[in-house]
Parts: sequence; C-alpha cells; structure tokens
Amino acid sequence: MWNVFGLALGLLLVSSSALAGQLTAGDVDDHLNFDDYLDFIDAAGLPLLDLSDRITIRISDSSGRPFSHAKVSITASGRRDAASLVAGADGVLRLFPALDGFQGNAILTLKVQAPDGSMTTISELDTGALGPEREYAVVLPGQAHAPQALDLMVVLDTTGSMGDEIGYLKEEFQAIAARILDESPGVEIRFGLTAYRDRSGPEFITRPYGFTSSLDTMQEWLGEMASQGNHDWPEAVEDGLRDALSADWRGYDASQVLLLVGDAPPYPERMAAALDLVHQGRNAGIRIYPLGASDIATDPMGEQFFRAAAVLTQGRYLFLTDDSGLGNPHGEPSIRCYVVTDLDNLLRRVVQSELTGLRVEPAPEEVLRTVGGYRAGMCDAPAPSSGVAPSASLAQGMVVADEAPTLFLLIVGIVIVVTGIASAVYVGQRRQRAGPKRRDAR
Repeated sequence: MWNVFGLALGLLLVSSSALAGQLTAGDVDDHLNFDDYLDFIDAAGLPLLDLSDRITIRISDSSGRPFSHAKVSITASGRRDAASLVAGADGVLRLFPALDGFQGNAILTLKVQAPDGSMTTISELDTGALGPEREYAVVLPGQAHAPQALDLMVVLDTTGSMGDEIGYLKEEFQAIAARILDESPGVEIRFGLTAYRDRSGPEFITRPYGFTSSLDTMQEWLGEMASQGNHDWPEAVEDGLRDALSADWRGYDASQVLLLVGDAPPYPERMAAALDLVHQGRNAGIRIYPLGASDIATDPMGEQFFRAAAVLTQGRYLFLTDDSGLGNPHGEPSIRCYVVTDLDNLLRRVVQSELTGLRVEPAPEEVLRTVGGYRAGMCDAPAPSSGVAPSASLAQGMVVADEAPTLFLLIVGIVIVVTGIASAVYVGQRRQRAGPKRRDAR
C-alpha cells in the first residue's frame, strides 16, 4: 500500500512543480546591443525609423544615484518649441536628434527637473564633442529616490490565434501579480487591461477597462477574455494602443509599464499612426514592453514594430519560445544572444527593474537555455573584473529564496518516486524468489 501511495504522492509533487509557469520566454534590450539592432533594421529592408544618431543622457543625483523619471526639456538655438521627455527608472534618457527634430543642431539646451519639479538644473550639450559612445552626464541637485508607485497596463490581442496566451494570463496573472506585490512593499500598484481584435472581427475592435488597484477586479476582467475572430494578420494594434494610452496614468512620479501582448503588427496603412502613439507614450514616460507571441518573428514587420516600440520607449522586447513544448510554434527571433526562463520569472524581473532602476538577471538555476555569448543582457560582453555583476547579485538574492520551496518539493517528489519504485522492485524480487505460497494441509 505504501508503495502505491508513495509513488502517487511523488508523481503529484513532481507534476505540480513542473506546471508552475508553463510558458517560456526570452528578452532583449536592444539599447545594450545597439549595433545588432541597427543591423537587424538594415537586414529587414523595412526601416521604420532612423535611430542611428542615438545619444544617451545619464542623470544622477550628487551622490551618483540614478535620478528616476527626471523630466527633460530640450531646446535648440533659434527654435522656440521644445521636446519634453522622461528618463527611465535607471535615470537614462535616449535621445534621437533626427527623430526628435534636432538634426543639424550642434548645441542643445537641457532643462532637467526632478519628477515633482522641486529641483532643476540647466545644461548645454555639445553634440559635436561627444565621444564614440555618444553619452552625456547630468547631475541634478538633491537626493534621488526609487519609485513608490507602479501602473501596469496589459494590452492584449484577443483574436483567434491568441488562445494559449489568454489562457496563460487567466491562470497565472494573479499569482505573478501577488508575487510582485509581496516583493514590492510600500509600492502602490495598479493594474490595467485593454483588449483589441481585428478591425473586421466580431463583437468589438477594442475593449478598454482602465486601471484598478484590486487584483481580484483585474482577474475578473481577464476572466472575460476569449480568443475569437480571424487568424490572419495584421490586427488593430493601433486602436488598442490608443485606448490604453488614454487611460488615467499617474504620470512622472510612478513607473508606467505597458505590456503589449500580440502576434501581429498594425495594418501597413496605419503603421505611421501606431508609431505616433508610441511617441506619445514615450513623451509621457510610459515604457512599452511588447511580448511577441506565436510566429510573429516570421513577419519582419511584426518583429520590427514590436522592437521599435521597445527601443523608443526604453523598454525591452519579450518573446515566447518553444522550450515549454506548449501551444502554437513560436518563430525564432532575429536576436544573437538571450536566455530563456519561465515567462512568469521574466515578467517579475521586468517589474523589479522598473521599480529599482537596476537590470535584474535570472539566477543560474532559473535559466532553461542560453543562446549566444550572453552576459547581463549583452552579447559577447567581457566578464566582470571582480565577483558577480551587481544586477545578477540582486537577482539571486531576490529570486532564489523564493524558488527554494518549489525546488524542495521537486526534489522530495523525485526521492519519493525513486524510493517507491525501488521498494516495489525489491518486494517483487523477494516474492519471485520465495515462489508461490502453499496452503497448509489440514
């Protein structure tokens, strides 16, 4: 009896560990591999934007800490209009002079303010004097602090090909969000949802829900989602973005993250309008993290739009992989190096990065597969001179302890299964040697 019970218990523990976080994913920060990104645009033959003149502005306080979400107003001599942009949680602002309307202007005036406007500094940037890395540092008086609020908006393609992804969000989002809440004490977090389909699809084109502070309400909204309609490309991405960006975002003092989950690009004739909406999000300090599903990588325009949205808003491009063996096939992205983890692990690391201003790497045991010469988000990067990179150290301290119970259950389950099998084999062998039992003669 114990053999059967032990075997069943062990299999249950092993299977419950394997079912946690079924979908797998990788990601790329194209700003860390910018030459690769420019090569991708050239190879695709579909250049949506000219981003080759990128300038990186790093904003810190007097002690060297990144100044999260600093507001930056940029003007050029002879021009009255200004570009207003927002630095990331890491204090970094990526400027594209040609795209931002400053091409041909050698001297730019930067007015940098704290998110609440309490501190200001003015600096002149001579673009002709920049080094090969084209970086510029600004020190803002006062003391920087980590964001204490997060708005997380999910913009979800609900057409017929998205059944696996919708099912995953219904099953896993509440657990992922609960972990984020536990790992972010003192941070006010709101969740939002906007659904979109095809312009010729059934029922609706978009369905905006806005924001809520209630995780239960967000789960109810997700419960209403169902994949329906055309399996063809493209989709009403532009409409979904417009409704999502029209929600009541909290503004500069909060980390603002838009998770765009889809498997198709906008309509070709609406691509320019979709990129204009990405610019609006960038100006408002909203970071777009596209999650490419199904075989979006097989359409160069689809992957290029998703990656362009991430590059412009200083997010990252996330993509599903086939490592889980579940759902529709996923195309291999045009990315030279990345690591694969469970999707729930990746989403939690993205949020932690947006709240801490640090890149949070997975712990070694969380990596399912490594492609290329990956090191802390960079391809073929040299090893650190001493110890583990700070971001990797932070990730290990934050994540490994949380995963220990799951790992423990997995090990216990395996031990029980092996013990049960060995015990069953041993008993069987003894019975075989003893032969059949004979009844005593009366």
